[in-house]
Amino acid sequence: MTLATETSEASTSRSAQVHDYRLHYHDVGQGPVVVMLHGGGPGANGWSTFRLNVEAFAPHFRCLIVDLPGFGKSDAVVIPDDRWQFNARAVAGLLEVLGVDQPVSLVGNSAGGASALEFALQFPQRTAKLVLMGPGGGGASQYCPLPTEGDRLLMATFREPNEANMRRLFEVMLYDHSLIDDALIRDRVMAAQNPEQREARRKSARKVGEPLLDLEKIEAPTLLVWGRDDRFNPYDIGIRMLSLMPNAQLHVFSHCGHWVQQEHPEAFNRLVVDFLTH
Repeated sequence: MTLATETSEASTSRSAQVHDYRLHYHDVGQGPVVVMLHGGGPGANGWSTFRLNVEAFAPHFRCLIVDLPGFGKSDAVVIPDDRWQFNARAVAGLLEVLGVDQPVSLVGNSAGGASALEFALQFPQRTAKLVLMGPGGGGASQYCPLPTEGDRLLMATFREPNEANMRRLFEVMLYDHSLIDDALIRDRVMAAQNPEQREARRKSARKVGEPLLDLEKIEAPTLLVWGRDDRFNPYDIGIRMLSLMPNAQLHVFSHCGHWVQQEHPEAFNRLVVDFLTH
């Protein structure tokens, strides 16, 4: 997809001082605010995660595509407590800096989905709707042993961020291997090798929260989106989340792995735009 000049990666790039670190984000479109949160894999960032969705979303929403602390062009940050809760506070801080005082919707993939759940728990009055793609925070799968195949590869790639490991990670991430982009792999490897971010991650706390315990408290309308062939967070987790969240619905894509928004972008865009606008 060729993006128009006004919605290019470079032209929409922004940064803001949030708490004691700089947070990088992209500001695209006009309308109700939608915060878009990438996953927690090595070399991840906001633009590469949502690059196939920007054009469809921008006519309807003001999209804030965030590089979470320690990722992309955001500062390396030593996180002293739960990373997902820290991310939720970072998003809240960014919204305060930007003067956004209306409730926002959040679109989060994987760990970004778990961070969105934490935002909804910490700031329910600031949460309009949630769209969560294969999110963390829903507990363990009943059918796949932990850590899952994807999580094992993710940690191996954090330890050794080279092209071979990154390619194996992508092969598990995507159902359709023809979508693997060599340039994106090289970019992700380079980003994952950032020495300051690697050192900050090494010093950060290992504890990860479990929003599962409080999912029934989330009143925001929620769209759970899953790939049937997700090898990171299997879709039976989504069925559990559906049973716990009072205002949730679940859509499962066949022939799809952990990146619904990239493997089925047109169908994903239609589904999410409709959910957020009606």
